Amino acid sequence: MKTSRVLLPLLVAALVGACSREAAPAAKDLPPASVSVVTVRAQDLPVITEVTGSVRPVQRAVIAAKLMGSISELPVSLGQELAAGELLVRLQAPEVAARVAQAQVGLDQAQRELSRERELLPRGATTAETVRSLEERLAGAQALLREAQAMQDYTAVRAPFKGVVSRKFVTAGDLAAPGQPLLEIEGTDQFEIELGIPDSLASGLAAGTPLIARIPSSGASFKATLR
Repeated sequence: MKTSRVLLPLLVAALVGACSREAAPAAKDLPPASVSVVTVRAQDLPVITEVTGSVRPVQRAVIAAKLMGSISELPVSLGQELAAGELLVRLQAPEVAARVAQAQVGLDQAQRELSRERELLPRGATTAETVRSLEERLAGAQALLREAQAMQDYTAVRAPFKGVVSRKFVTAGDLAAPGQPLLEIEGTDQFEIELGIPDSLASGLAAGTPLIARIPSSGASFKATLR
């Protein structure tokens, strides 16, 4: 019994070995090998590093008031397209209108007095010094009127360039103060991609370096120049 249990596995192994030798093809039956010779050379290959950024308009402006006044008109809405010079905000500033009226009265008075003294000068009823003094007074009154009118122009805030309204910080009826943001406008003609570059890569880049930009949402791919 012990002898038959040992010989059976050996017999099976011998048969399997015989079958394997019979299945192996002879060397003369193999197809000829195709061999090619190439020249090995060193080559620098680019290492592609992806950096995520955001598309931004080149022109961006935060619109603020130059004087204090209540907002009487705000005829724009978010996303509205704007033309350069279009009215954005109108301020109501009664004190500025009063300054313009006061400066106009002073100018009119200076013109009348100068005209009268010029008529009296040929008759010797006044002096040339008086006329020169009134001429200087007239020039000062004209400067005051121009200053008041310039302040009045600031009550109408207009778009500095063509674009769209991206943010609104106030509504009609609010009080505007000098330097207070009113609106934010973004241009629609030119765009750029803002991104943060790791320090390990920034040292090897220079302005004018061409880069490949991809927009995943649209699948667009184009060349961009590092600025």
